[in-house]
Amino acid sequence: MNHSDTTSDPVSDIAQFDVVAFDHPFFGAVQGIWFVTNEETGKPVLRMELDHLEAELPFRGIVRELSLTEDSRDYAMLEIIGKSLNFVPKILIGDPVPGEVYGGEASWELSHEHRIRARTRVSMNLLLCVSEDGTSDSPTDDIETLLEEPEFRDRLRTAYGDVAESLGLDRSESEHVAAMADQLSEEMAYIEALYDIFQDMRIIEDRLKQLGSVYQRSRMVKDNIDQARRLLAIPMDQYKSDFEKVFLHTCDILVMLNDLEPQIAFIRAMRNDLHPRFWAWAPLMKKWRELSVGRSSTSNELVRETCQFLAQRFLPERDWGLYTKDSNDNRKSESIW
Repeated sequence: MNHSDTTSDPVSDIAQFDVVAFDHPFFGAVQGIWFVTNEETGKPVLRMELDHLEAELPFRGIVRELSLTEDSRDYAMLEIIGKSLNFVPKILIGDPVPGEVYGGEASWELSHEHRIRARTRVSMNLLLCVSEDGTSDSPTDDIETLLEEPEFRDRLRTAYGDVAESLGLDRSESEHVAAMADQLSEEMAYIEALYDIFQDMRIIEDRLKQLGSVYQRSRMVKDNIDQARRLLAIPMDQYKSDFEKVFLHTCDILVMLNDLEPQIAFIRAMRNDLHPRFWAWAPLMKKWRELSVGRSSTSNELVRETCQFLAQRFLPERDWGLYTKDSNDNRKSESIW
């Protein structure tokens, strides 16, 4: 049972469960059990509090100590949890199994704003693909109002009919096209939500740039700031490339709607890949958001923390020795974050 071998592919070879539950009395005898991924090993573990201390049990140890066989329900449940931790940061007994495990809908909530934005993007792409000159003159400043404007809705209804004909359907099947467009919009809303997180990360870029000016004459701190900025560019460029990939892929609405199922599978795969990659950033982003930019011990410490965070995840392994020559941390990690 190796968590590092798990992928975002749906589970197909083990039983499906709706809720995290076990048969062995051990799991009911200990209160406050939860499951997470160990950050250092990347393996799923069971954690619990014993005498005000946190204990950790690797899954292989659980299987061995409880004599769980591969055909048992509890063994299968541990497999499911190992898969689930690719999609959620923490799982408790009684929690629903994330829909992503079986290739389904996301287990996290969307905002109304993200649904509206995705619906607008899909609608505008649909209008563009049926317009004679490949352009649209619809304003997009107030997108929610735009979607409710009678003229815009009439244009969409006409476009649905045009797309139906382009797909080899009868024009009367425009409602079927509209339903497919709504389904595509719902999937794209998750990408919009993740794109907002990516955009929020730019606060780190902005604050580091500001601090670079503040510490222009302090060589040691300035060197750390420059190092952080160089390292930050690695994930920012990768995230940008990933989002461009999915947005460009979904531009051709006719291609998307002509073969919707694999297109949705592609969007979900991108969603499932991007979402967990943002988890570790949240505490760091919160600190940068709350920072009052200026010379201070808080600024200095946050720059050092950011350098360490970035180096552990994004520094190419060939450069790790140089970075840690004065450090006791000998880990080498070229991450896919």
